[in-house]
Amino acid sequence: MTNNSVDWIWLQRALGPAANLERVLSAFGNSAHALYEAGPHEWALSGVFTTTGLSKLRHTDHGRAEEVLSRCAGNGIGVLTPDDPQYPPLLRNIPTYPAVLYTRGHVEYLTMPTAVAVVGSRKPVPRALVVAADLAGTLSQCGILVVSGGALGIDSASHCGVLSAGGRTACVLGSGIGSSYLRTNEALRNEIADEGVLLTEYEPFTDPRRENFPMRNRIMAGMTAGTLVIEAGVKSGSLITARFAQEFGRSVLTVPFEDIGSVARGSERLLEDGATEVHTARDVVEEIRYSFGAGLVEDFESVPGYAEDATTRNTPLYASKLY
Repeated sequence: MTNNSVDWIWLQRALGPAANLERVLSAFGNSAHALYEAGPHEWALSGVFTTTGLSKLRHTDHGRAEEVLSRCAGNGIGVLTPDDPQYPPLLRNIPTYPAVLYTRGHVEYLTMPTAVAVVGSRKPVPRALVVAADLAGTLSQCGILVVSGGALGIDSASHCGVLSAGGRTACVLGSGIGSSYLRTNEALRNEIADEGVLLTEYEPFTDPRRENFPMRNRIMAGMTAGTLVIEAGVKSGSLITARFAQEFGRSVLTVPFEDIGSVARGSERLLEDGATEVHTARDVVEEIRYSFGAGLVEDFESVPGYAEDATTRNTPLYASKLY
């Protein structure tokens, strides 16, 4: 963590998640510390805050931010801010980058040269679970950090596929680390904390709320070179992630399932809108390698399953179990 961590925590407490920090900090040298030191008069003169925003800044207790930092230290939770060299580099390039990421696990994975988000339905057909685990595991063996959200269904299959393949995965939470969110998946989160990395913009032990998850999805899209959607309905959080990816100028990819009906209509809509069609890990790598491909393995053909069609072959799950 940086010396200015308290200032960043204070700023995030004041303005909340998904604030446009690119605009807010432009008048203060992109520094949370400089903003805090400027004080109410300079905040008002900057012209970048609404009346509500100015009120929030004035009434947010800087001392409470120090308490949050102390609480993190006491619970083994890391704090990353945009000043930190381990802050995800692509995430720093979006206007609504988080002022703080709370972490547990291998934070060094967050600076891997290439990351891809893999998302999809919480209640997928069994075949989609196989495809998700297969593709995620293969992509991880190509040197890609696989990012997902830790939910049931496709998220869990993706994380498990990576863990079973010995790759690296990041789980972006819509709640605080240590919260009671989705106890049925607690074992998977613990395994990711040991073998991968957990991250969230929500303070430790913050309970999940419905509105947290769309904001969480912008982090998954923002920290990755592309978002791969595997089976999504027309009203789906996965499509929100894909829209964020498009907004941020990142790749959008999806797996076509022509024979599973309405449960994949969202994926069909993405294809109609120009998403890249994916059958193999090769399709994903070729889409992103020229823009974001530094650090990928050089001999792709040596990676098991790299060029094999995961959408049609009857392969077992990489994961021995899905949480």
